[in-house]
Order: sequence, then structure tokens, then C-alpha cells
Amino acid sequence: EPADSRVLGAGDRTLLPDQRRSNRRHHIASAQACAARQRSVLADLIQPISAADPLAEADRVLAAFGSLNSIATARCDELEAILPGLGAVTKAAQELSLELARTRVRGAPVSSLDPALHAYLRAVIGFRPVETMRAVFLDGGNRYLADEEVGGGDANTVHIRFRTLFTRAFAINAASIILAHNHPSGIVQPSAADVAATRRTSELSAALGIPLVDHLIVSEIAVFSMREGGHL
Repeated sequence: EPADSRVLGAGDRTLLPDQRRSNRRHHIASAQACAARQRSVLADLIQPISAADPLAEADRVLAAFGSLNSIATARCDELEAILPGLGAVTKAAQELSLELARTRVRGAPVSSLDPALHAYLRAVIGFRPVETMRAVFLDGGNRYLADEEVGGGDANTVHIRFRTLFTRAFAINAASIILAHNHPSGIVQPSAADVAATRRTSELSAALGIPLVDHLIVSEIAVFSMREGGHL
């Protein structure tokens, strides 16, 4: 793939050289600003647990793991090996962030197109390095009841555990279900297998009287709705 295609949008390739250079500078500046924010956030997290310069420690941790995403998905013992206390504070910060996101989908009716639901799902599974299937269970008023992992796979495939999905749905008296799984590639367009699995799940759900509202494909920054895409 040409280097420009990783930096510029497709339309940018028709720009004049000066415009391309300006766009490239903009992308570089944005990336640098993002890296600075991540460094600052990590330093704030480290400050209470280390007497050393927090920015220097943040640089050391980032050098060891490569990115905030890698830090977020690392095991506690891996984090503790780099900096004692880091595992505990990182996981606590993640739990707090997820709980805050979850509170935004509780209480009121939930739509599969709800930005608050999308933000929550991106936080829960969007960054994961392997595909994970999650179910959001709704009551008769389309209000959030619970969400749980109901399937897993590898970097390119995911399998739904139907027994887990429907046993839990009946146990909490769910009236309907929204499924969501992540694409580690960042590309949220569905595969043929995604479409087939969605339709199979919809058939089973309808037969059991717990309809499938939607199946969402999630990345760190985007969400695709199977229903909106005409696949359900």
C-alpha cells in the first residue's frame, strides 16, 4: 500500500503537492497531540503510586507496552512487573470508566442506535485484540437489564454460545436482545459469516419469543448496525 494512503484520505490524493504537505503536517500534529494526551493521562494515573517523575515513568511504561491500548489489555501481573501498583490502579480506572458509561444506558429505553450504548460497547469490547460477542438484555420497555459476554473467538472469527445467551435471557426475564461483537481490524463492515450468524440468531430468538433487536459490529471508533445495513 502506498505510504500516502496510510496518511491521507482517498480524496486527498487529488490535491496539489502543497495541499498534501499541509494535510500531512496536520495529521502528524494530530498524532503528536494524541500521544501527548495519552502520556499526560498515564502520568496522572501513575503519580499517586510512584515517587519518581510521573512523566518519566509514563514514558517508561509506554516504551514497555507500546500504547495505552496494550496497557489496557495487559494482565495485572504484567503491569505490576513494570511498576508496582500499576495493575491495580489501571484496572480500577477501567472499572470506573465502564461503570460511568454503563450508567448512561440504564433507566431509559435503549435503542441500538443510541450513541450512549455505542460509547459503552466501544469501551467494553472495541479495543480487544480478539473478537468477543456480547449481549445486551432489555426488558419489555426496551430498558437495559444487563450485558454479558456470550461468545468469543480469535482475531478474525467469533462464535456465539447459544446456550449461554438464551439461558441468561430467560433467567433475567429479558424481553429482547441486542448483540454486539468487535472487529480488531477496525473495519466494521460485516463478513458473510457475520451476516449468516445474525440471521441464524434472529431465527432462534424469534422462535423462543425473545427477538433480536440488532447486531452491532464495534471497533474503537465506529459501530455498524446490521439492521440499519439491511442484514436483519
